[in-house]
Amino acid sequence: MRLSAQVTSLKFLRWFNMNSQDLIFKPMTEIRDLIASKEVKAEEVTRAFLAQTEKWNGKLNAYISINEKALACAKEVDQKGSK
Repeated sequence: MRLSAQVTSLKFLRWFNMNSQDLIFKPMTEIRDLIASKEVKAEEVTRAFLAQTEKWNGKLNAYISINEKALACAKEVDQKGSK
């Protein structure tokens, strides 16, 4: 499955009625706090940033590589946080 299909299949940030654009421009300290308080999931944050990467990297060529395990790591963070 292509990344874009994975990204578009997720309804972003339903708790705050916030879209991925709102999230990606927040300071990382605020994003950290949102994840810690379980107001957003690490997976949702990761998907938002991966969507931006996919959207712009073709024009900007800013990334050498993207960690294929990023979503798995984010899911692991969410699972550990729910315990």
